[in-house]
Amino acid sequence: MMNFRNRKRIVEETQTGVRPVLLQQARKSGALNLANKSLKEIPDSVWTLNMAPKDSDSAFDSTDNWWDQVQLSKLILSSNQLKEVSESIGNFKALITLDVHDNELAHLPQALAELTLLEKLDASHNHLQNLPSLSDCTNILVLLLQHNNLSSLPSFIANLKSCEKLDASHNNLSEVSFACESNLKYLNLSHNSLKALNIGYFISLRFVDLSNNQLTIFPEGVCSLSKVEQLYLRNNSISSSPSLENCASLKELYMGNNKLAVFPENLPKSISILELRDNKITTVPGTVIDLQSLERLDLGNNNVSGLPPEMGNMSCLKVVVLDGNPLRSIRRDVISRGTQAVLAFLRSRIVTDEKEQSSVGTQSLPQSPFHKDLSRKSEVSNSGKLHAIKQEAMEAVKTLDDFSSVALSDVSLTQGGITDFPIGLHQFKNSLSVLNLSGNKIKEVPAEIGGYTTLTHLNLGSNNLQSLPPEMSTLQSLIEINFVCNRITELPLCLFEINSLENILGDDNQITHIPANELLKMDRLSTLSLKNNCIKQVPPELALIKNLRTLVLEGNTFRIPRQSILQKGSAAVLEYLRSRLPNQ
Repeated sequence: MMNFRNRKRIVEETQTGVRPVLLQQARKSGALNLANKSLKEIPDSVWTLNMAPKDSDSAFDSTDNWWDQVQLSKLILSSNQLKEVSESIGNFKALITLDVHDNELAHLPQALAELTLLEKLDASHNHLQNLPSLSDCTNILVLLLQHNNLSSLPSFIANLKSCEKLDASHNNLSEVSFACESNLKYLNLSHNSLKALNIGYFISLRFVDLSNNQLTIFPEGVCSLSKVEQLYLRNNSISSSPSLENCASLKELYMGNNKLAVFPENLPKSISILELRDNKITTVPGTVIDLQSLERLDLGNNNVSGLPPEMGNMSCLKVVVLDGNPLRSIRRDVISRGTQAVLAFLRSRIVTDEKEQSSVGTQSLPQSPFHKDLSRKSEVSNSGKLHAIKQEAMEAVKTLDDFSSVALSDVSLTQGGITDFPIGLHQFKNSLSVLNLSGNKIKEVPAEIGGYTTLTHLNLGSNNLQSLPPEMSTLQSLIEINFVCNRITELPLCLFEINSLENILGDDNQITHIPANELLKMDRLSTLSLKNNCIKQVPPELALIKNLRTLVLEGNTFRIPRQSILQKGSAAVLEYLRSRLPNQ
């Protein structure tokens, strides 16, 4: 018969959300998972899990053989409402994995220092302002501290020679000092307030993310990282890039939204992705052709007026993003047909006649203000293409009525600080095929957009949009929609009704969910890019989208697929999702 003490314990455990059977299983397996149980505190029965019956607070009952127990090595307390973790955690000397992420912890127990076998500590998504010393926890391989309130990293981190992954992103770090070598392979310090950093001590680094800081100079020591493969420096104030020739393994470099005026030179030939959008680059040097492994080049929203014709012979180049540039030497209709058309055009411009080469370069000619540029107006009237950038874009909005008799087919008004969708565009709704309003401050797209039925390419990137109007579902000629760098929280429902849509570019928003069932209806969808959103889960059904070839999901909050799979590219991601389908 169960005695009074055991009966009382079971009642208490049931009331606190920790069932006795979980504790019994933990003694046998060495793992206890209490995630997502709305716990505000951890009952004593957990902390006495492995204590022998002679102890008055022991959690054993008559169904257990205390001598057969397995010492707890894995404890998961994530996604609860915990404000503290008891110092009694020091009882679990065999603990290897501790996961307390997504709670309300303001501090961690000092007893963590006693867990010398600990290999993984996940304390992310809490309210931590400091950490206890873990100097003796030299076995730590993974330390996750992202989304807290840390203003500095403790000095003990320098002693964690075995640590391979450190994530302290989304904190309040203003200064970080590393003064000794370690085995670190993954370092994420993005979304902090760092102004300078030396990471040259981490010679084993493969992945570095320092995006969204206040860096004004290139991080010291990066040039010596021969094993680094991915380097993220987006959204800083870096004005120049040093030679990266010694970074022989570098495959991806992301430097969008900085203050680069010059295209980075002396890049390693291994690089395959180069993102330089939203800078002040004016010229692409001919040496770019040395990057024979380059597959994607993003130059969106710069001041580039032309490309070297030799780029047309770069056999690996699959994607060139040129939106938001004052291009003069490449016709807009060529750009609207995609990368392969641009490369073919560049190949056609490779000439040996010196006179013909010099006639191509018109970018140095002085330009009059838009409203006074009569030759420009004549050019627009003859070509049906209106392109303007920055101040000229603002002036162009005011003069749209001047072209009421022209069947404009291509309009690009970028980086002009435009706050409202230009209503003057409505008069061209039956002729427009390409519309680029990226790099402005537009907060809303009017319902009248549904009348632009000839649109094939629509770029609304880098604005302040929170949604797209349902009337867009009538745009049955639309091939590509670009709404990167906005504030959209869910994939617009109107897109799922556009049968012609092939490319959806929605990076850098706040999207949390991918509605696979709706996307399955889109027979022509070939590219879905949702980098840097808040997606928590990737549905395997995406692999069933008939023509999907490019799926870009880096920088989200999901854990599966793992980063190692994402790094292999779209084909590997789709293959992995296919393997996760039922009956596969």
